[in-house]
Amino acid sequence: MEQDLKDIAVEMRVKWTLTDVLLLRRQGKVAVGEIISLVAVSSSSSEETFAACRHGLNCMKRMPTIIETEIYRFYNPNKCK
Repeated sequence: MEQDLKDIAVEMRVKWTLTDVLLLRRQGKVAVGEIISLVAVSSSSSEETFAACRHGLNCMKRMPTIIETEIYRFYNPNKCK
């Protein structure tokens, strides 16, 4: 996953004039609704900054190293009797 993030950051720097790029992706168990991705970019142009952030997030969504498994717990009233 680390190499995937580095590749995305390099691609962003090539495509836009950016001062700095930060990409973070959480690993392990993450509860529903918790934030798992962070894209932070600095640039002298706000248009480039927002475009680069959108691009970075879209690339992170398509990363093959991210595996999503949903775990559900159901209440069974018969089990409590």
